[in-house]
Amino acid sequence: MNLVSYVKNNRAALIKEPFVIVLGSGVHAQAYSAEKNVLNDWDELLKSIDSKFQPSGNYPLDFESILSRKCLNKPSLQRNEIEEIQLNKIAEVLKKFCLKPGQPEYPVSFLSSPLISDVVNLNFDLVIENLPGGHIPKGKLIKRSPADSYSTLNYELEGLTFWHPHGSIDVPKSILLSQRRYFLYSQKVEQLRKRFMAKVNSNKPNRIIPENWFELLATRPIIICGASLSPAEWDIWLAIVSRYRMRSNTKQKNQPIFKMYGCEQRPKSARGHINHFYPISSQHRCFSDEWILINKLFN
Repeated sequence: MNLVSYVKNNRAALIKEPFVIVLGSGVHAQAYSAEKNVLNDWDELLKSIDSKFQPSGNYPLDFESILSRKCLNKPSLQRNEIEEIQLNKIAEVLKKFCLKPGQPEYPVSFLSSPLISDVVNLNFDLVIENLPGGHIPKGKLIKRSPADSYSTLNYELEGLTFWHPHGSIDVPKSILLSQRRYFLYSQKVEQLRKRFMAKVNSNKPNRIIPENWFELLATRPIIICGASLSPAEWDIWLAIVSRYRMRSNTKQKNQPIFKMYGCEQRPKSARGHINHFYPISSQHRCFSDEWILINKLFN
């Protein structure tokens, strides 16, 4: 099975239970022809707030190192105060970049399709939500978030909901970068998981109405676009694992998950595993061609 054949054969079902898009920084890499910038590269983003930054490949620990150096320079401030200052700087850097005139073409017109209801945006920026030119439904962008939790921060735009589980530049304190914030965030995500499993164990899993990004990823068909989903994306993986656990409890058939692979060959050793997703088409295509194919499929 692949995305092309699934959409063609299941349009009626997708009207009732539309796709959820998991969107990563690959959408920025595509728009800028893989040119590195603060939108699509962790090293570039962290360098923007600390010129002495030395990348190690582990960005939460890299950010902790930046905070330690900043604390030495300002001993009068608490570490959490230093962190808040740096998160505000991150937000400002991304905002200024987002407002840069002459943005390149973003391949996301497919988001206006009625077969898509939600976008789980793993990026901090709001570039996609604010794209001009009819790429997505026009209207006022409305921020919605429970007062007690940034883990369900989301935006409504003419019926299309954008979730920001890793935070947003609109709310700098919601941005996840440090190791400690990831730990605190894990407690919020565990609450989402327990709430979801309580619904599953009520013996009415077929009546679950998703109320947040976690429940959407645990129940609905998914397309992963421009996101590698490394082991560091443990919160997204927890939601995916929960959908398989639900199937084990209820013997229900899972909704499919599709992923952009580019020309990358999916490892055969992963077949039958939770991390083995369906491809976009039956042919190996580069990322540029996959973006084009998805847009044609949904427009």
